[in-house]
Amino acid sequence: MRFFQRFYKSLFDLGYLRSERGKPGRAWGYAVLFLFLVSVIQLAPVIYRIPGWLREARAVVEREVPEFTARARAGELSVEGVEQPYVRTVDTDDGSFKIIIDTVSTTTPDIAEFLDKNTDSGVLVGRTEAVVYSSGDGRTQAQSFSDLPAREEAFTKQDLLGIVDQVQSKGVYLIGAVMIFAFFIFLLIGKLIYLFFISLIAFMIAAATKRTWRLGEIYTVGLYALTLPTLIQTIGRWLGYPLTFVYTIVLGIVLFGAVFYQEDGKTEGAAGPA
Repeated sequence: MRFFQRFYKSLFDLGYLRSERGKPGRAWGYAVLFLFLVSVIQLAPVIYRIPGWLREARAVVEREVPEFTARARAGELSVEGVEQPYVRTVDTDDGSFKIIIDTVSTTTPDIAEFLDKNTDSGVLVGRTEAVVYSSGDGRTQAQSFSDLPAREEAFTKQDLLGIVDQVQSKGVYLIGAVMIFAFFIFLLIGKLIYLFFISLIAFMIAAATKRTWRLGEIYTVGLYALTLPTLIQTIGRWLGYPLTFVYTIVLGIVLFGAVFYQEDGKTEGAAGPA
């Protein structure tokens, strides 16, 4: 209940924000919980779609991937059962994705030979490495098989389907939890670092104008001031607009308003709790 009271007051009550300047523990608890809930809300649509994506992935594997037998030995991969180089094109909403397998050639072929780099993305599986190309950002990444553990048992298409089935039945919630936790950590760190610099600017102005605000107090108020701009930014992302500048402007208005203006609209004087 107290969380929702703080959430409501953080949206518009500058007097409440000022009154919390000497209570960093409560501010940190509120900010961490608020940003965690924002992380859950932002990722909920993605996590909801994961089961459908997994079903689609299984259907694609079953339909598009031929029967194969793969073995790994001494950092080298061998694939049997398909004519190589094997090239398969899968149509996606973002263009074409090509799967290329060539473990026969002694050197890894150039993935560009198989792709139209303007529209195609793809993965090339060679004898000693896998190469991935994304047409979205034009980046090519390679992963060596040098650390690939030796596998005496063969890995087949049925094994691949079994992995997808296991993820479908047991791994969806784990994937969702990992995604939320990772997003929350990055969101928390990003917001806190950005808030520090905004708070530092407010502190320097407060010091120059002889106001009795410490940097820690301004930062504490800022933890509540994150509420409104973060909500606006989240709604903007849902609508397809990042609203980065709007976030900065609203955060500045709320934080500077709490620091420099009293409820009667006058600028704050030197008085204030330490």
